[in-house]
Amino acid sequence: MTQFRISEAAALLGVSDDTVRRWVDAGSLPAST
Repeated sequence: MTQFRISEAAALLGVSDDTVRRWVDAGSLPAST
């Protein structure tokens, strides 16, 4: 699976870093640490 930093994912999706973090917290976007 391809992994991206939050800032990279945000840039690809055209949203802010905070939006990506909210999606991860809500379980809408898978994340690993």
